[in-house]
This record gives sequence, C-alpha cells and structure tokens, in this order.
Amino acid sequence: MIAEVQHNVLSVLGILGQPGKIRRPARFADRLKVLAAYVLYRVGQWVYGRGWLWLARLTWRRASQIAPHVSELHHALAAVSHTEGHDLAAVAHTTTGLMLNPRDASMLHTRGTALYHLGETGAALACFRKALALQPDSRTCLSAAAFALLRAGDCPAGFAAYEARQYDPAVLLRLSGIPHWTGDDLNGKTVLVWTEQGYGDALQFIRYAPLLAQRAGRVFVLCPPALARLFRTLPGVTVVQTYDALGNVGQIDRHVPVGSLPYHFGTTLETILTEAYLSVPSGAHVTMPKADGFKAGLVWSGQVNTAHERRRAIPLETLSPLVRTSGTKWFSLQVGPAVQDLRRYGMTGLFHNLSPQLQDFADTASALSQLDLVVTVDTAVAHLAGSMGKPVWILLPYAADWRWFEGRTDSPWYRSARLFRQPWPGNWAGPIMAIRGALAEEVTARQRVTSSAEHPFAPGPLDGPEGDRLHTAA
Repeated sequence: MIAEVQHNVLSVLGILGQPGKIRRPARFADRLKVLAAYVLYRVGQWVYGRGWLWLARLTWRRASQIAPHVSELHHALAAVSHTEGHDLAAVAHTTTGLMLNPRDASMLHTRGTALYHLGETGAALACFRKALALQPDSRTCLSAAAFALLRAGDCPAGFAAYEARQYDPAVLLRLSGIPHWTGDDLNGKTVLVWTEQGYGDALQFIRYAPLLAQRAGRVFVLCPPALARLFRTLPGVTVVQTYDALGNVGQIDRHVPVGSLPYHFGTTLETILTEAYLSVPSGAHVTMPKADGFKAGLVWSGQVNTAHERRRAIPLETLSPLVRTSGTKWFSLQVGPAVQDLRRYGMTGLFHNLSPQLQDFADTASALSQLDLVVTVDTAVAHLAGSMGKPVWILLPYAADWRWFEGRTDSPWYRSARLFRQPWPGNWAGPIMAIRGALAEEVTARQRVTSSAEHPFAPGPLDGPEGDRLHTAA
C-alpha cells in the first residue's frame, strides 16, 4: 500500500509522466514529506475548485515549504495568485517554478498572462512564444498571444491567432452540420453570424455584418434578446434571437462567430471601420427628466465577477469630484447591482437615475441620443456610444483591455471616443481630474455658444473701447 501511494506521489509531483523530475526519496522521512506535500496539493486543488482561493493559497504555500523542489507547487501558487489579482506575486512564483522546470509550457502561459495584466505586453508575448515553441498546438497559448499582439497594434497577426479561441461546445453542437465560413466565396449563400463572448464584443464587431451582407445572398444575426432590437437597425441583415427560430429561415450555408469577422476582412489599424453604424430603433424611447445645462451620462461599473474585472470598475464615491462639476446635469446609465451605489454613498440627489427604463440596449441607445456626453468605464456602454458616434470618454485601468491598444488617447475603433488612462495601477485620481478639467472646458464652451445664440447682437470679446485699443495696437 505504501509503495503504491509513493508511486502515485512521485508520478503526480513529477508532472504526470516526466520521469527524473524529482529523485526518489532515499530516507523514510523524505518520503513522508513528499506524501504530505502531495496530500496538500490535492487538498488545494479541491478547495480551489470550490472557489476558496485563500485556503488554496495557504494550502499550496505550506506544500511548497515542505517540498520546495517541486515546480508544480509554485505553478499552483502562481495560478491562484493571478486569479486573486495578485499578478506580481504570480510572476514571482513562476520565476521560482521555471528555474526548476524551464520547459513547462503551462507555467510559461501563466507567467505571460500575469505579465499581460500588469501591462507588460512585450514580456507577456515573449512568454507565450516560448510556450508555443514547446506546445505549438496549444489553443490556450495562441489565444493569449492574440490578445498581446492586438494590444501591441498588430491586428493581422493578432486576429489570425484569435481564431484559435475556444467556442462554447453547446453552440457548436447546435450548429453542427453547417460549415464554418473560412473566407470562401459567399455569392448567393445564406450566412449566420452568431454573437460570442460579452455584449461589448458583439457591439464592437457587428460593424462588419453589413459588409458581409454585400458579399452574401442573405445574412442572419443570432444574438441575445438584449441586443435584438438594436441590431435590427443594421442594413442588410435579419436578426433572430433563438436557435429554434433558425428553423424558419431555410437552409443556412455558412456560419461564423462575430469575433472572426475582423480577421476575414483583413483588419489593420488603418482599415478599421470608424463610421457610426448603430442607431436608435423606432419605438425605443426613454423619457428624460427636464434638465437645463450640459447633460452627461455615467457608468461606473461593469461585471465584477473576477479580480481583473473589478479593476475596471470605479467606486462611485471616487467619482464625486467629477459629478460635482458645475453646470453639468448627470444621468445614471448604470444597470445591475451597482445601481445601489447611488443610495449606498448618499448620491441619489446628484443623478437622474435612468436604470428603471433601461430594459435592453435599444433603450440605452435612446437615452444616449439625448445626452451631450457619455462618461464610462470599460463596459458595453462604451462600445454602444462609440458605435452611435456619440461623444464618449472612457476611463481605463493601467493595463487596459487589448481593444484600447497601448498609450493612446483616441480609439481607432470609435472616432467619438477619448481615452483617459490610469498613470499607474490603482490610480483613478489622475484620469478623473483630467476628465473634470476637460468637462469644465466643454461646459464653458457650450455656455458661450448658448449665450451667443440667445444674444446675437451682444458685444463680442473685441468690441468696444478695449477691442479698439487691441486693433489699434495691431
């Protein structure tokens, strides 16, 4: 029995079939240590799978203290540290682990992912390339490399690598029997475009659907109900909301996920389609409270299911200096649990809360159309405003998502967007004060225009004695 347990311990801690990774313990005490580390490793896996990250981290830390020569334990610590959002610690753990086993492709991927979330795009890409050299067919590493390439601005290589991403098996099962479009001629054919990932991806990439309609006979777009009314404003496409509805459209010749369209259209930074492509559907109408002055909408949080998603969100109280800008009327476009922040921070009196009227993105589009400006963190609303050509100012964390690229204050995806980035991780004060200053300028300029329209014959800045003096001096 003991020999069997020892054999299993050595097999697992040897990274499942890599003989020679660790030497057979010569003493009984050493054998017990390896056994204890193995038990802790398995316990850590069990609690990690149930979401108890702190307990997994403590368990694996103790195991690594018992058996510091086992690289897989350091990899486990790196993985849980990254999941918790502690990417510097994840990098440190992979440094130790890779010294023990430099050919561990999975650990190279973990290290690259942590570096990517630290904003170290070049170093992350180098890790992904090393991992791919060891495992050329790794779809996980290819997808991770895609994000690094895209953030660096290499759209052709990035979107090509992005084709390696995994799809929902349930979706592929429903589409089985329909060929995947790989760029072949679509003349006279019926094509199904289906949305994937989140709402933001769908809003960003659906711009290509009308172009696809120019190549194909018919184009159907399969999307969630929240997007259906909005997407029906796209020219040349028919929107369906369920797989069952596809039974009424006749034969479908090809299907393609919406995220593959940039690749098939050969997208580069210079060829991104920047014209507005979405509009308010007829019948969608949000009633806006009467408010004089400059009208701005605000979104301060998206999904916060992971540590890295939480980095995009801004506590509403942190935005207090911004929403108190003189001359601005604020409208909350926030939906979901974060709406309660208005009451939690005692800021209900500073906003007109539109969330009860926002049932889908068509309603949100109606609200945006009645505003002068949208200020938002990296959420689907940013993409919606940009797709409508609405002025939108986007607050971004230091290591922003790939689609905003690096170091830019504008967006190749949306002409109407301005980007305000953290100067270093966790610092929201800088971009918030920058937006506050820019907003004050916008409000002042709007007030001047309004005043000129109301008093067209009022003296201008160079009229009267002072103006005569300046003209004479000239």
